[in-house]
Amino acid sequence: MSAINYTDAVTLIQAVVSSSSGTTRFSDAAAGTENLGISMGTGSVEVAMSTLDRIVAANNIRDIEFLRIDTEGNNMRAVIGAVRSLSARKIRYLEFEYHEVGRWARSDLQDLVDLLDQLNFACYWALKSGGLTRLTGCWHDM
Repeated sequence: MSAINYTDAVTLIQAVVSSSSGTTRFSDAAAGTENLGISMGTGSVEVAMSTLDRIVAANNIRDIEFLRIDTEGNNMRAVIGAVRSLSARKIRYLEFEYHEVGRWARSDLQDLVDLLDQLNFACYWALKSGGLTRLTGCWHDM
């Protein structure tokens, strides 16, 4: 961000987010490790956990242009923890990963697409070709 002189408009908040606040176990791994998450791995440490809605309120954040959620399978719970901010249209663009890791293995993407649709967001699937396929209003189980 500093290379493009964009640091004034960016706030980086390092946090463990979910659908509830409290504490949780988080994997203790080398920086850059991508395949671990909440309560996974052999070594873990206790960390504070919050909802995105609480972080938005505590930091008096009026709007978020771009929110990227990459929680290694806890993405649905992170989005649920942002429902107030999403419904208040404080978040303009939301991007998250979907794969069968962590809680995603027991969650249904359609449920999250339906929730975001009720909050007036349109959902798209990013294709390997670089294109997009609309999911909102077009869901097909295939």
